[in-house]
Parts: sequence; C-alpha cells; structure tokens
Amino acid sequence: MKIYQVGGCVRDKLLGLTPKDIDYVVVGSTPQQMLDLGYQQVGSSFPVFLKDGEEYALARTERKTGVGYNGFETKHDPNVTLEDDLCRRDLTINSMAMDEDGHLFDPHGGQSDLQAQILRHTSEAFAEDPVRVLRTARFAARYKFDIAPDTIELMNKIAHELDFIPQERIWTEIEKGLMEKTPAVMFDTLTRCGAFTRSDALKPYCKYSSNRLWQVTSEHDLIVRFVLISHAFADDDYTTCRIPNDCAEVSRTFNKHFNDFVHYSFFTTAQCLDVLYEMRAFSGSAMVMQKCVETLALFPELDVQLSMIMSDWKNAKSVDAASIAIKCTTGQQIKEAIYSARLTAL
Repeated sequence: MKIYQVGGCVRDKLLGLTPKDIDYVVVGSTPQQMLDLGYQQVGSSFPVFLKDGEEYALARTERKTGVGYNGFETKHDPNVTLEDDLCRRDLTINSMAMDEDGHLFDPHGGQSDLQAQILRHTSEAFAEDPVRVLRTARFAARYKFDIAPDTIELMNKIAHELDFIPQERIWTEIEKGLMEKTPAVMFDTLTRCGAFTRSDALKPYCKYSSNRLWQVTSEHDLIVRFVLISHAFADDDYTTCRIPNDCAEVSRTFNKHFNDFVHYSFFTTAQCLDVLYEMRAFSGSAMVMQKCVETLALFPELDVQLSMIMSDWKNAKSVDAASIAIKCTTGQQIKEAIYSARLTAL
C-alpha cells in the first residue's frame, strides 16, 4: 500500500501556495484493509476514508455508462495504479501526485502546463463528465490561464450534457466561479466554448455583464456578483436554477427597478420616495436596498442618479419614525404620517 498527495494540493504547492485541503490517494489497498488500519469509511459510491481529519480515497478508474453526473461505473481494487487514477482526472494541472518524500509524479505534463499557464484536459476521459466544462471555466477565472484549443473543442462538444446535471450541482460551480478573482473570465470562457447556446440549463446566465464583472473587487459579495449575471432571468428561473433566496430577492428588485434608476433624475419627489419604498429602503436591515446600491455603483454612467438616490435615502432615513408613531392612533395614520415626513425630508 502506498499513499500519495494528489490533485489540487500538489498543484497549489507547485504554485507556491498553501493548500486549503490535502487529498490523498491510496494505491494497492482494499476497503477492508483500510478499516483494519483504523480508517473510517465515509464514501458510498466509491470508498473514501477519514483519518485524523484528512480524506483518503482508494485509487480508482471510471467508465461512463450513461448521461449526466451519476452515469459512471467505478473500479477500485489493488490492481488500479497511480497512473490509472491520474488519467481519469480533469486537467493536467490537477493530475499530479506527490509521495511522502516530495517526489512528483506527473505523467501528463501538468507541471509544464502550470509553467506555461495553460489549462489542458488530461485525456479523452474529460468528455465523460460535463461538469468539467464549468470547472475548467472556473479554473480559468481563478488563474487567468489560457485554455488549450482542443480542450475548448471538447468543452463545446459536451456542453449540451449539462442539461442532465442537477441544477444544484450547476449552481455550486457557478457560485464558486462568481467568487473567483476574475469571474468575468469564467463567463467569457463559457461563451467562447458555446456552452450558453448548447445548454438550456445555462441559458438564464447568458446575458451577463462582462464589463461590469471585470470591475468587481474582493469587497463585492456573491449577491452583487450574481445580480450582474442575472439580467435574463425570468421569475421561475430563480427557482429552477436553485438560486439562494437573498441573491434572488436582490436580483429581482434590481432588474425590476433598473429603468427607475436610469430615469431617477426626472422623477417627482413622490416618485423618488416610492422607488425607495419599493426597494425596502426602510425595512429591517435594508439589505435589498444596500445591495442594489452596491451593484449600481458598478454602472459609472449612472453616477449622478446614484448620488441622488443615496442623498434621498439618507434624508428620508433621518425622519424620526418612532416620534411620529407616538402621536398617531392607528397603523394607517402612522404609515401616512411617516410617508409625509419623508416626502418633506426629500
């Protein structure tokens, strides 16, 4: 039995980064031998084990038996070699292993591709898992590496199979890609390989704002970034695509009122206040309003309107709603009196 560090942790070490997680592959063992050695089995579809908080997987091969994410038959026995296991992995930069002495096993040229800043599929087995279309685009967003032309071709060839992948799995990759340093690269890559036209599952994301995504910084959270890719979302797309509630709420509000933002400087005072109310500017934490404002700041052509919105919001919030409420006898009177005071403050 031999144990190797494998995959992303080896890649990150070669890049001079500290790996977030260390994954191990075990060659020449069986599930029973692992259990006898005190490892705890946690995998169901193929044997994965935990020991001292770290994850160990038996070396395995995979054979595609159907469409989608679960259409695979795995083989894991002592005869599966390290080379067999590495061959099934997605990209050459993720298909390297390292033994306990620090010796690198790199049968597919991953180290050379790292140095050349190229993402390249490890083997034709890449085509057996359509999620790799999203993963490759996400790695491009992380490292800003080029993608080998034949890998782009392969991504185009299998993109339609994303329609057989659970939406939760697709969202997981979209979410991770959005939170990379340059999320625009992920979506530009998906456009380049034809994924948006070949996969119905991805079509709601097709009208993303590439130029806006290029402006995001570490200060912009998932909600703001999602709004920038959700212009084409229909109301039922949020549910179908399994979008988190906070992202969906802000996106719906921003898209609904975008024309109001554009024409805000032409509105009457009452119309401006009504927009603030509809954006829930005065309710609870005003999260929706705050995230809409943060997103709107990425539209420099609307700087004047944003300044007006912020000024009106500040003035309207200065109204002492509690003092007004004490003087009223009914809920309706309270609402009307507070509205009137905020209108005056604007």
